[in-house]
Amino acid sequence: MKRLFALLLTVCVFLTLTPHACAAPNTSAESAILIDAADGEILYEKNAETPLPMASTTKIMTALIVLENADLSQTVTVPKE
Repeated sequence: MKRLFALLLTVCVFLTLTPHACAAPNTSAESAILIDAADGEILYEKNAETPLPMASTTKIMTALIVLENADLSQTVTVPKE
């Protein structure tokens, strides 16, 4: 999953090097921004300056930590307690 996301993001970044090569993503989010980590260039934005209430940061950070550190092919059993 992580590799697929990285591959799709890479393809989209390379396609945006040619003007109008990649159409704007279709997202239902109220606001979004995609920034090139290498040079800070904004590749896509949608209402980036609009103030919105904070998202569920705990859920996002938990998912990020799991994706970075877990073996995604491993099955995990959570006890009732």
